[in-house]
Amino acid sequence: ESAMGPDLVCITSFWTRDPTGGALHLRGSGEHTHFFSDPNCCSACEAGHYHGDDPTHEPKQDIVYEGYFTLAGEIARVRDAVAEKLSDTGDKPTIAVLGAGAMGCLLGGKLAEGGLDV
Repeated sequence: ESAMGPDLVCITSFWTRDPTGGALHLRGSGEHTHFFSDPNCCSACEAGHYHGDDPTHEPKQDIVYEGYFTLAGEIARVRDAVAEKLSDTGDKPTIAVLGAGAMGCLLGGKLAEGGLDV
């Protein structure tokens, strides 16, 4: 059984296009939803992603959603899973930059920007 709920809280974002021309790596679906159950009203702790209702579920049933949406004034990406996956080439080494000079700071900063533990 894959059914979850009822009474799930969903946090959804909709978009019509990537205003950065693709730099945000937004999905082509124009939608992304996370959900969770309220532990104060449900005995099961459920959470995950919602990607649409299951059209093969039997018996067929009507599903009702209630949504409240507002338009955003700006968009920001906190983590970029696409960029993280592309840069994931295995274990990254820990690097120590010795010396407090400007060049050490520059190199340490650049390595840290690249995702290394400096």
